[in-house]
Amino acid sequence: MGLFIRAVLLPCRGSEVLNEITAFSEGACESRTAKKPSTTYRQEEQAHAVFFRICVKYSKIYFGREMLCLSGLSVAIAFVFTPSIVNGALKDGECEVCVTFLGRFYQSLKDNDVKFTSQDIEKALVKTCKDTKGKENRLCYYIGATSDAATKIVNEVSIPLSSHIPVVKICEKLKKKDGQICELKYDKQVDLSTVDVKKLKVKELKKILEEWGESCKGCVEKSDFIRKINELMPKYAPSAAKARTDL
Repeated sequence: MGLFIRAVLLPCRGSEVLNEITAFSEGACESRTAKKPSTTYRQEEQAHAVFFRICVKYSKIYFGREMLCLSGLSVAIAFVFTPSIVNGALKDGECEVCVTFLGRFYQSLKDNDVKFTSQDIEKALVKTCKDTKGKENRLCYYIGATSDAATKIVNEVSIPLSSHIPVVKICEKLKKKDGQICELKYDKQVDLSTVDVKKLKVKELKKILEEWGESCKGCVEKSDFIRKINELMPKYAPSAAKARTDL
């Protein structure tokens, strides 16, 4: 018990705390060895009483018959290493679609001087989601901002945004509502300025056109898709078109 007290009280201020408490604990241990239950009980009770008095004196914490006496530094360390405190926090790269999309949406609200009320934000979100494609459109579906959405949790976005809550925190909460939201990841982007489009698969060529909101009607051969992409590249990827020499 004496070792326990020394370990627990180590962060407390003043050596007098250790000395005072240890005196009682060692007396209790000696009484137990001498098989004097009544003496042991009284001394242990006295020790607990001292625990409480000293912890109150130093504005510490006392839990029943178990004492926790921590300094500010110890509390900080406990905070850092307690899993429950950090539980739910996003890891690096997690919820990338949610964080990126809502971050861009939030900036657009400020740029367009939209009133930061939940109703106006919700209207703006539904309008923005109409023009989304791919994974961002799927995100809009999950939060109920599309016409075909099965569930509606748009208020989980509009209400916190009206209070300027960071989008990372919003996505953390959305993750608890629907884990699929944070499973969304952007597809790896093809660098059209350097890639050899002739080596891409037809599926990849179709994907490029889909991202541009275009299709290739009547295209059958791979060369048809490549020709279509080269025609549209100056419009959708002008910098890549200028960097290429094979167009």
